[in-house]
Amino acid sequence: MSPDIGVLKQMLDQKTEYLGIFLILVLGAYLSLGFFYGPSWINGSDNFVYTSEAHALAYNPHTAYFGDEDNVKFLIYAGIIPFYLLLGYGPLSSALFGVTCFLGNVLTVYILGKKLYSPTAGMVAAFLYATLPLVIAESSNVGDDVPATFFVSLAILFAVLAMENGKRRNLYYALAGFLSAISYLAVPEGAIGALFVLLLFGVIAVMTRKKEAISGLFFGTLGSVCAFTVVILIGIVLQNPLAVIVAENANLNAYSTVPGFLSYLGWMLPVQFVQASLLSGYLPIPTPQSFSLLLNYVNRYSLESLIFGYLGFVFFLSAIYLIASNERKSLVPLFWFSFVFAYLGLGSQSLTRYLPVLTVSRFLILLCPAIALVVGIALSKALEFSRKKRPVVRFAITFAIIYFLVLTLLNSYFSVMYIQYSQYNAMVPLIETGNYINSLSPNATITGPVDIPWDVYTNYTHAMVQVGYARFETNCSVVQLFQMQPGYYFVGMNNSTLLSCGLAPVFTPYPVSWLRNYTLFTYWGMNFSNFAIYRYQ
Repeated sequence: MSPDIGVLKQMLDQKTEYLGIFLILVLGAYLSLGFFYGPSWINGSDNFVYTSEAHALAYNPHTAYFGDEDNVKFLIYAGIIPFYLLLGYGPLSSALFGVTCFLGNVLTVYILGKKLYSPTAGMVAAFLYATLPLVIAESSNVGDDVPATFFVSLAILFAVLAMENGKRRNLYYALAGFLSAISYLAVPEGAIGALFVLLLFGVIAVMTRKKEAISGLFFGTLGSVCAFTVVILIGIVLQNPLAVIVAENANLNAYSTVPGFLSYLGWMLPVQFVQASLLSGYLPIPTPQSFSLLLNYVNRYSLESLIFGYLGFVFFLSAIYLIASNERKSLVPLFWFSFVFAYLGLGSQSLTRYLPVLTVSRFLILLCPAIALVVGIALSKALEFSRKKRPVVRFAITFAIIYFLVLTLLNSYFSVMYIQYSQYNAMVPLIETGNYINSLSPNATITGPVDIPWDVYTNYTHAMVQVGYARFETNCSVVQLFQMQPGYYFVGMNNSTLLSCGLAPVFTPYPVSWLRNYTLFTYWGMNFSNFAIYRYQ
């Protein structure tokens, strides 16, 4: 091959590579924004809190309220506020920071796969990450785990760059330590990434005993210390320095009584989901009809059933394959997964006593980049292996890989559509509530459940008195405060209590009929069939 032809081929390969990652980013953007976006019930009221606090900080900072747990979310607020200032306050501007972090992580995973193994490995890993239903849903619904994971992934990328770059090695080590630790300001569990990065540097230093490796451990630690100094300074500014360095508040601690190892393992390996796929005909070819049948066999209203699909099984097979073949280039993502999984499943969130980390399925997001990288490297290695075999073997391996990727894409599409439409279904009553009250009175005041930002989805822009769930449902004292004042509307989900307080329903919103098949969240205890607007007659 002449030099000119070789250069031309390299340029074509590079353009094909760029086109591939661009299409994957477009796919990720479509899946995250194509069905529903904005704050939702996916994490209870948490996502509403992030929206309301960012809105307050952007337009009326003196009205912002920071509870113990809210103190550590400044990375979320700082990310959302610029979109509010540029695009105004609404569901899209609320979602764009999370979606940006999601797409940024798709690109980061691609670069990591390329650096650790090959462009093909990076492309496959990026595709897998871009189609994970859990990551997609959390990215566009104002969650905190996707941004935290993005910063940890960036930290791992800088760590990998530091290992291969002589001139900027110490800078990359420091950035890796800083980015991994600053993710604490998105979600406290993100600090696990800082522990992993420093442990990785420590292992390298001990194994190589090179001056550069020891220097890397020093600068990585320095970066982490700088990040946590920022965290503490924020606490001091808020006059609450201790609260900001507590991983979870006392109320959340009460829920963590049993280690979550088996729960996380069960979510990654959903045996019932695979069995239901076979019974419903979802395997071998997913279709809308077989997906509807699948939901009848699986616990239909369980988000966990739709998180990983078949990817968890392929991941563990990939890990075994890479370990058995002594593939050292996969050690970083394997070590990454093992450390974070062990901490989430068996670790403690308290330094003074054993207190298991809160077990929630969305924490698996912290593992997803490592999972995608392991599978991407394994499939790329399998493709290379097939090229040395007979055509029949080569065809079988290539077909199996393509089939798995197509299956992953179809399962992602159906699962994301179901999850996102279900969230919209749950939001319809709130949207109808805000619009209805706004149409009745330009000066109306809503008194209802805490932290629901009616104005982000509706034209409702007037005063709102927020009432905690427990106080509102157990007695009428809050209601009685406003009984003599006209223009107040009470929004509630407990008919009997509100009726006993002397209120009468004036409006009961219902979802539109075509959405009634998407009922995931109504079976999470968020059933709005008795949701209504009340006032004194």
